[in-house]
Amino acid sequence: MLKTNNTHFNKHSNFQAKRFSSKFEDNDSKCYINYRIVAEMVGENHKVLDLGCNFGQLGKLLIEKGNEVHGIDISPKAVECSKSLGIMAKVGNLEETIDFENQSFHVIVAMEVIEHILDTDLLLDEIYRVLKTDGRLIITTPNMASLGKRILLSLGRNPYMESSYTYPKGAVGHIRFFTKDSLFSFLKYKIQSYKI
Repeated sequence: MLKTNNTHFNKHSNFQAKRFSSKFEDNDSKCYINYRIVAEMVGENHKVLDLGCNFGQLGKLLIEKGNEVHGIDISPKAVECSKSLGIMAKVGNLEETIDFENQSFHVIVAMEVIEHILDTDLLLDEIYRVLKTDGRLIITTPNMASLGKRILLSLGRNPYMESSYTYPKGAVGHIRFFTKDSLFSFLKYKIQSYKI
């Protein structure tokens, strides 16, 4: 289990809990579209774990499709809101072991989460542990090589890479940056390490 008493980790955890302490609108246009796409990918009648469940926007859509939805979030306010929507949510720290039995879930969703995690190896080890053998993992994360970010870089502008928890304005606590290729390579590497 990861020791969580280091200064960097505690600062990041406190930042995330504070950042997500106010409710987002259900129909926040870009986010809502992404939630709908992921809900379609999950399908119907599954036991689902939503890592970083936020205020339950995705979980609400998944429940409407007949799924049993569990969630973990670092923010107590987000967890309370998720519970009010019927999600079996609990406060948890994704930098530690996930508090579920082995092979508990058909689908695990980590939407815009992995870029906030210091120990991505532990996170994926825990996902693998609680995901059923024939289960599915859905991960979304900002693409550092997206066209918009490449254009900003070509103009010498910062493509929304944070320098700290407070700069630039609107910083969201990203500490890892992925391209499609780097994320797929990392996942492939981790999957191969699980095969005995």
